[in-house]
Order: sequence, then C-alpha cells, then structure tokens
Amino acid sequence: MKTNYHKWLELKVINNYFPRGICEVLNIVPSKETARHFKNYNMLMKKNGNRFSFYIGTASQSTFDFNKDFEGLTDLYFQVITDDPLFFNYTDIPYLNGQQICYFDNTSNPEVPDRLQQNQFTGTEDLIAFKQKRLTVQLPAGKTDLEIKKNDGESIKKVSVDGSKAKNYQLDLNSQDEGVYELWLNNQRQEIFFLGGKLPENCLGVLHFNIENLIHGDNGPRYNLTFNARSVYWQYRVVVRETRKIEVVDMRITGVREEKYAGPEKQQIADGRTAQVFTTTTPVRLQYRLAVNPQLQLTYSNDFSDKTNQLDINLPNPDIEELKKYHQGEHEGSFLLSTIVYV
Repeated sequence: MKTNYHKWLELKVINNYFPRGICEVLNIVPSKETARHFKNYNMLMKKNGNRFSFYIGTASQSTFDFNKDFEGLTDLYFQVITDDPLFFNYTDIPYLNGQQICYFDNTSNPEVPDRLQQNQFTGTEDLIAFKQKRLTVQLPAGKTDLEIKKNDGESIKKVSVDGSKAKNYQLDLNSQDEGVYELWLNNQRQEIFFLGGKLPENCLGVLHFNIENLIHGDNGPRYNLTFNARSVYWQYRVVVRETRKIEVVDMRITGVREEKYAGPEKQQIADGRTAQVFTTTTPVRLQYRLAVNPQLQLTYSNDFSDKTNQLDINLPNPDIEELKKYHQGEHEGSFLLSTIVYV
C-alpha cells in the first residue's frame, strides 16, 4: 500500500554569527528510544540548510490526525550535535564540563511558544545536569532516605541507606525511560537532571518535544532554536616592515560598528618584532563575514618627499581559532581575539 507523508513539525536553527542567522552546522539525531518511535510510527526527518522537517507516513487514503496517528506517544528526544569544533568559539554558549548539557524543550516558554530555549538566546538558564542510567549518588552521613522522582512528581525509586557506612550509593535506572528526573535526599530535592544514554563528545545538548504540547499548544508545528554570536575584544597587532623604510607619523583604526580602539601600545611579538597594538574598548560581536572591515589609517613620511602620505588598509576579520580568555586584570573572564597585521 502506498504511503502518504504529512509534515507535522518544522524546526529552524538560528545563530546570528552567520549571514541572516542561517546556521547549518548543527544536526539533531534521534536518541535510541526515539529512533524506535520513528520506526514504529512511520516517521522521518529531513534537513534542508538550517531547517528540519518532520513527516509521518499514513495510508495513501488517510488524512493526518495528531490524536489518532500519535496515540500512545508522549515524548521525543534528540541529541543536538555539531560537526564544527569552532562552534563553541564563535557562539555565546555556556561552558559544558561533561556533567552538564543544554536542555531544549517545547514547553519552556508558554508566552513565546515557538522558542525552544528559555530566553531569546541559549544561555546558562538552559543548562541541566546530565547522568547516565547507572549513576552514583553521594550520601550525607547517617541514615538517608533516597528517592528518584520524575519531573511530574511520580516516585520511581525509593530506598533507605546508611551514609555512615558508605559515602556513595550506586543506582541502576536502566529500566527507566530517558527524560528529566529529580534526586531527593531526606525529603529535600537535591538536583534536577536529565537521564539518558552516553552522549557523543560533539553533543551540546538534548532537544525534547512533548507530543501533548504539540497537539494542544498555541504555536502549532513550528519552532526556533536560537544562538547568539559571542562578543569578544578585538585586537590588532600592527607590524610595519623595515623594508618599507617609512616613518610612521600617526596610526589609528576605524571600527566596523563605531566601536573604539585603545592604542597604539608597543609590544614585542614572537618573532622579535615590535608591534603597535590596538584593542577595542568594549567587546564586539563576531560575524562569519564582515559587511565592512575595520580600517587601519596610517600617516607616514619617507626620504623621497617632505610631504606626509596616507595609507588605508582594510583589516581582516578576526580568526576565531585564536580565541583566548583573560585570566586576570580588568577584563578577567572576557574573551580576546588577537590578529597580527603586517604592513
């Protein structure tokens, strides 16, 4: 029998680092449990640029009905992964230490229902602890009532243990579905965490679609997952080659968005040469491609004329591979991109 596929969901990934926000470097991969749902419910997913479209197959004479065709299905989970190792350089995303992931959910924003992150852009509010299904719980001293609950309050594991005999307790939750759970000790909630299988190293988070929310929500079948480009201090280290045989009278940089540059300040660079260093006074948002480049304006004289000459040079877009962090000083905790320019 011929199958007729109906589109029931569309997801768009946006990162304003890229022109028009079109971010094609992220992929979403169904978890093992969701992959089984895809097979059982005859679903498929297609990617086109930064858009993901989801389809469900029905008999050729059938029309698509959410309640009927998704009967018994409640949750779908996807790994959000990137093939670009520099994604974390140019994207203002929280640092992931291996014990936390970003958690994106289609129930996060009742007031902005097409949004999958908590706020306008992905941020620290979207972080959640991540635990695999065999997990270790650190116990307080003395008798402890340990309980694991689903995020809807249902208790799925309860045990009393003596923390004075062992500091750690091993829990096996392999029988549980992936999802958000809570750890309670002595009737006090200690942690909210996502329980799932092992994630690949290039996974930055988990995406959750609640089917009931899709059926009864206000937004319908379209969602946005949005990231903000990182803002960093831009620095240019300008080296005038000796072979030019000029005397610099004045040197300054005009910014791309009216940002100001402090400097120049003399600095020795790795090859022993002296550079004139300019650094923005405030962080500037990174862009994949500059519409207008910063411009170095050089006023100089030479032995061939008594007049001064003007040289204007378009400066390159900072190289995101050179991202560094200030570990001390007034900019401690901020990021810097430094570029050497030879004139």
